[in-house]
Amino acid sequence: MPTSPYGSMYPRAGYWLSVVGGVLIAIVALAELVALIALPSAIANILPGHTGFVIVLAVIGVVVGLAIIFLGLHLKVSPGSARVTGILIVVLSLVSYFGFGGLFLGLVLAFIGGIAAMGWRPPNLPQTMYGLPGYNAPIRQEPGGLPWQTPETPQSTAAPAPRVCAACGAANPPTALYCGRCTARLG
Repeated sequence: MPTSPYGSMYPRAGYWLSVVGGVLIAIVALAELVALIALPSAIANILPGHTGFVIVLAVIGVVVGLAIIFLGLHLKVSPGSARVTGILIVVLSLVSYFGFGGLFLGLVLAFIGGIAAMGWRPPNLPQTMYGLPGYNAPIRQEPGGLPWQTPETPQSTAAPAPRVCAACGAANPPTALYCGRCTARLG
């Protein structure tokens, strides 16, 4: 499994709130669906003629809850897309209202988690040392140079001696024509 370029950094608050909210939404909708299927006559007495509609809302609640859980987990795997994932979590949490939204607590947790994910900014990643800017593939070099190159002899790196002014005795850079202290011409 490839590792994320962000390492262990991801929108933690958005991740946890979204996953917990999605679990609440899915569990409450699933319990509602089981109650509708297991006790159809009791539900028909409470909501005469609307049992099928409530079953559809419960199925939508289960699907939305599972989708929010998936998107919450996606925040940890792909933190670079946290803004788009957060928007989807906010929209789905609002849609979960029609499936009773995890007793409203799941809706609120997922909504806040989506907003936290949208507000998360990934850290600035360091530039690579090798290759052209913008490319994240370092260039591999074999020890001793590339096979088609001939080894070069190392050049002398001894620094030239500073020029000393005859008038005042000040040390000047080797390329100076005039003294930096007394402005006398260097010989």
